[in-house]
Amino acid sequence: MQQYKEIERKAEDALNSLEGLTKASPGPYFYTRLEARISRGSKNVWDQLVFMLNRPVVAIGLALFVIAVNTTVVMQKNESSTLAEQTELTVSEEYNLASNTYLEEVTQEP
Repeated sequence: MQQYKEIERKAEDALNSLEGLTKASPGPYFYTRLEARISRGSKNVWDQLVFMLNRPVVAIGLALFVIAVNTTVVMQKNESSTLAEQTELTVSEEYNLASNTYLEEVTQEP
């Protein structure tokens, strides 16, 4: 019984705390701005762009496009590095160049 009275008192306290609250009202000129936007009818470029980009098909398509471009760039970079190594090897073979370093030249003198 004591517990029931305690719960009843807490409920009353909660309801009493709501006294003095007023109805929320919008800011000044809200309805005027709302009516102007509704009557305008056409959307600006940014609204149309955001609307289009929020579609899942477009978002997934853009993500796949970015992944494809990244993959292409990485593959071309790997091919160009192997091409540079092949060119260096070809030039060294053509002129019979050995890869001597300064350290090897110094150790061979004494």
